[in-house]
Amino acid sequence: MAMNKTAIVTYVPVIHAGYVKFFEKYPEADLVIVDKELIGDKFRSIQKDIRALEIEQIINSLRTLFPNRNIIHLRNKTDLGDYEQIIMPEDEISDWLQIEFFADKEVKHDSIFLRWSKLKLNKKKMSLQMMR
Repeated sequence: MAMNKTAIVTYVPVIHAGYVKFFEKYPEADLVIVDKELIGDKFRSIQKDIRALEIEQIINSLRTLFPNRNIIHLRNKTDLGDYEQIIMPEDEISDWLQIEFFADKEVKHDSIFLRWSKLKLNKKKMSLQMMR
């Protein structure tokens, strides 16, 4: 059971300033870090990401950066607490997670840029085409 009623749920391949800023933006939220194995082979872009750290390295780094935050390693749905609100970055992995895990939850999508995604690239292309 979650002690906190809000959680940031995201896949984190590497720690960079964007993730730190995203996590600091919601200081009350638990950090729920999605295991790459949970996503499986659904997103080819993450399967061959040579920058990606091991999940244990990500979790340990976050515990160092955010020692007072509850950090949860999401391996399966039973690792989730009973959150009232889920905050996710706006990307295709989050869209998939929302359908698979949070169809019955309030989900807030934050437009922060954390990594390249087809969704963001397609939106950018469409807006450029409309400007012509």
